[in-house]
Amino acid sequence: MSRFLESIAIVDGQIQRLRWHQHRVDHTLNAFYKNATLDLYAAIQEYPFRQTGTVKCRVLYDSSSCEVQFSTYAPRIIKTLKLVENNDIDYPYKFADRSAINHAFDQKGQADDILIVKNGRITDSSIANIAFRRGEKWFTPREPLLRGTMRKCLLENGMLTELDITVNDLVSFDGYKLINALLAFTSGEYPVSNIHF
Repeated sequence: MSRFLESIAIVDGQIQRLRWHQHRVDHTLNAFYKNATLDLYAAIQEYPFRQTGTVKCRVLYDSSSCEVQFSTYAPRIIKTLKLVENNDIDYPYKFADRSAINHAFDQKGQADDILIVKNGRITDSSIANIAFRRGEKWFTPREPLLRGTMRKCLLENGMLTELDITVNDLVSFDGYKLINALLAFTSGEYPVSNIHF
């Protein structure tokens, strides 16, 4: 079985959204293993990491092992998305094995990333959930491939609303942005015209 992965932002020495990451780890371990636990905070604190700037913490784990790595975070610039249809792709848990997503990503052509369409509905890019703006309100697909921690945080804080979004619905939005554990909601917004077939 593939191992699992958490990518966690550490900003100026502070672990970001640890509660949501821990919840996902607990949910994952409970789904695949009996009585397995992992205390993310304790695992991360075993290793020294830089106390200034943004650090990407990568935790690779299964029922009996945990590997923690740190790197300086350098965001990818993603301004254009290509719609890629794949009705078979399934990624409800954050598996370290991303071969199905990587195969879809190979179809991006000249775009910076892909936006996966499953059963006629918008899901995620290859690395992030997506949020769409209509006027002053922000929406996110009701059925993403992966329920990300930043997405969960924004939903709980009332900054996002879940919505079924089809390809035909895209023209009803003013803009979009990608969000994940390291791409904050303050990241760049782009027009929906940057999403193409």
